Amino acid sequence: MKSEQLDGYWILENRVENPIPENYFEVGDKFYVVKSIYIEILCFNTAENKCYQLGINSLPNQAGTSSLFEMSAFLPGSYNLEEMTLEFLDEGIMSFIDEKLLVKVKTTDYECDEIWKRLTGENKDLVEFLDIEMKNN
Repeated sequence: MKSEQLDGYWILENRVENPIPENYFEVGDKFYVVKSIYIEILCFNTAENKCYQLGINSLPNQAGTSSLFEMSAFLPGSYNLEEMTLEFLDEGIMSFIDEKLLVKVKTTDYECDEIWKRLTGENKDLVEFLDIEMKNN
């Protein structure tokens, strides 16, 4: 894998966890998970060999045109391109399929599969916010 493939911002598209996280409730025979209200971002700066997992709140904007954001979580991590590993709280294995980043975490009592997609020009306001925030960190 080349560092250019990984460099930049990735937004969480899907996460499947087992066991079901504790933030759930049950109605009859159905389980409902309470999702966090923030946007999850992976940020890779391969030039400095750094990565971060970010939680971003989207704030209501009464001015109308651009979105407002606020960083609510900042977690430094590490990665290894040769071994295709990524680690924040637990180590995960990275792979690429159809231009998406897949991360699989498996411990003795927990499994998680995540799908991340690259932030693009359609997310211009969010990318500009992240560029400013990451320059300051």
